[in-house]
Amino acid sequence: MNYVESNDAEFDDYNRRFTSIETAVEKLLKDTKAYNESVMNVFNYGHGFGEHFATLMRSTAGEYDLATKHPEAAHTIENVDAYEVSFEELRSQIAPELELIESRVVGPIKELQGIMKIIRKTITKRDHKVNRFINNIPSAFRPLHLLSMQQCGERETGG
Repeated sequence: MNYVESNDAEFDDYNRRFTSIETAVEKLLKDTKAYNESVMNVFNYGHGFGEHFATLMRSTAGEYDLATKHPEAAHTIENVDAYEVSFEELRSQIAPELELIESRVVGPIKELQGIMKIIRKTITKRDHKVNRFINNIPSAFRPLHLLSMQQCGERETGG
């Protein structure tokens, strides 16, 4: 079966625009998810670093007094627990904001993708019907039919 394209310039323009919107929506969803994951990873890694650093400093403080051996590090040793607590607080404060992004951006994007999926199915169905219609026209009339479709498209677009 030969695949014959219709000469509907207006529909082709809408289809091209719709395809670009589909691509943009997919990219927005991907970027939003990557952003959320990255922000959470920053806070998780920062908290983990603070936790491990505090463990390292606490264990050596009893065995080996770092503050007296390295007086320039005394401020760091004193504040390592505060660093750990601060990162945990930041993570707990930013989590609701990330959930807000999830509910106000990601949720509607997924809903839009569902609607766009239905539209894409309708476009595919239309393409199959147009091709079936064009391929069922006897070959003697096909050029005449395609010419008349092209003229109708020109009249509608003003060309």
